[in-house]
Amino acid sequence: MGTTPANNVKDLNDMCLRLMQFIDARLDKSKFLVYITQVVGLLLRVPLLEPNNSLRDLDAFQPLLRNDQLMSSLSAEDKALLGNVLIQTPAYNKSLKTKYKEAYLPAIEGTDKEVLSSIREDPQRYQLPLAADDEQTPFPAPTLILCGRQDEVVGYRDSLRLLELYPRSTFVVLDRGTHALPVDENELFEALVHNWLTRVHEWRG
Repeated sequence: MGTTPANNVKDLNDMCLRLMQFIDARLDKSKFLVYITQVVGLLLRVPLLEPNNSLRDLDAFQPLLRNDQLMSSLSAEDKALLGNVLIQTPAYNKSLKTKYKEAYLPAIEGTDKEVLSSIREDPQRYQLPLAADDEQTPFPAPTLILCGRQDEVVGYRDSLRLLELYPRSTFVVLDRGTHALPVDENELFEALVHNWLTRVHEWRG
């Protein structure tokens, strides 16, 4: 992703290895070790658990607030940009448009779409291999898991299985929450992150 050449990256495992190579190159000969008791916290925002689209537990999209007149007044460009809009109000549309233009579009424009699409469309390539014991080892540090109640991409029910693996987790399913959360509820998002950071600092001692 970004402007880094793909150079034969074929799956998420290759991406992970490339990231590790980058860390090695940056740290040069510095010695470091990362293991589970040294990681002091984890934040998961709209996590993907099921790489196969057809197996995800999703709800059909339905606007929570519908305004057909407002949506029909949008330009063709804005309709294509915004897609399905959950809260059809001028303020929400404005916040969503700003997020797309400032965060998503620059990231998308800098990607190798051909490489990423080929990985994304193959469930076997769109996941990291884990040893059986890794899948069952609880993570002891403070964790924040944020899901959108109306997330039409990954949903929220698949993520419920994470609860037993993260005994120090705050698990939040936000109403009005899509895969793009937060759109216009930054104060709530920031409060949850602040609480998580407080727990992380407390746990570190």
